[in-house]
Amino acid sequence: EALQPIRDLDTIRGFLSGQGPMAMLDLPWLPIFLAFVFALHPLLGWVTLAGALVLVALTLATERLVHARSASHGASGKARMETAEASARNAEVIRAMGLGSRLAARFRKTSDLHIADNERLSDIVGGFSAVSRTFRLALQSGLLGLGAYLTIKGQMSAGAIIACTIAASRALAPIEIAIGQWRVFVQARDLITLPDGPV
Repeated sequence: EALQPIRDLDTIRGFLSGQGPMAMLDLPWLPIFLAFVFALHPLLGWVTLAGALVLVALTLATERLVHARSASHGASGKARMETAEASARNAEVIRAMGLGSRLAARFRKTSDLHIADNERLSDIVGGFSAVSRTFRLALQSGLLGLGAYLTIKGQMSAGAIIACTIAASRALAPIEIAIGQWRVFVQARDLITLPDGPV
């Protein structure tokens, strides 16, 4: 396809202009925020670490399911565009031979298949993103409750509760953003190929 390189470039540009790269730049700070939470209280640190591991597991599950559907989505999109371009190039011949309705039915079939693949991908990423967001909010609420309990027991100060919540939120936010942007990341990753051998 003559226009495919432009579409690929748009996909890569869409990823680079989104939140995905910022999440990747924030990920190296995760151990530092975790260490800060551990310094406030070890129990809070272990709860935050367990929450981070759950979010990483959600990310890996998203990767597996998106990768399985991504190839089908790309193939159906390519078939739809090829049908549309072939129709545009041969419009006069198609009209002269009376094949318009047959070609329209073919395009409708490929378009419906592509839309179904797109819906499945969106459902996967959207579902995991909603689960991760809900889990992170529940974890923050749990950390607030646990911090309040530790404060009542005299094991930490009231200000440490707020510090713990902010640090835990900053530690887990990049993973949540990565899950939400995973579909765009996979599409951009599949388009970028590194040359073999020295550059």
